[in-house]
Amino acid sequence: MTKRKNLAIGINLRQIKGQEVMKKIISSGLFSFLGAALAVYFSSYFEQENWNARFTLEQKKIVMEKRVSLIEKTVKLANKAPTIIGLRASLEAEKNSAYMHVLCMAKGAPSYSDTCNKYGSNLVRVEGIAKEIHDLNAEVSATITLSAIYFGPKTNAILRKINKSDPWIMSQQETQDLINAMSSELTWFE
Repeated sequence: MTKRKNLAIGINLRQIKGQEVMKKIISSGLFSFLGAALAVYFSSYFEQENWNARFTLEQKKIVMEKRVSLIEKTVKLANKAPTIIGLRASLEAEKNSAYMHVLCMAKGAPSYSDTCNKYGSNLVRVEGIAKEIHDLNAEVSATITLSAIYFGPKTNAILRKINKSDPWIMSQQETQDLINAMSSELTWFE
């Protein structure tokens, strides 16, 4: 019996060792699976965060490029103020000339007399001046609107003041204040 008992104890010992080995195999497999799953999760998470950061950076870059473009456009338009003032004066002179021509004709002077012709209005020139003024006004209006969208509170406060008056007759100081506000908000993001 002792032989049988020893044999049974040996089988039990082998079974216990086999179970321990099996536990070690299962636990290392489980840890390997969990490690791989966590690695995939963290890799995916950090890749998503990286993509979000790149996307945000790209969007900020686009906004900054647009802001720089608007600052350049504002400077160019501010320098066109004397042109628009001159065009307005030319248009006013043409209007006065046309008025004088109408008065001359109303007094009964012959339509082709030298006196009335000197007051004759050049309609093509008037149309050209009016179109140029219109184009510049549209450009300044678009620039003001886009600047209000792309820039922050400092710029918007100045733009509100500009909208209440004629943007073409801003003082040098007002123009400089606007450009300074736009420059200071170049990297401003809410």
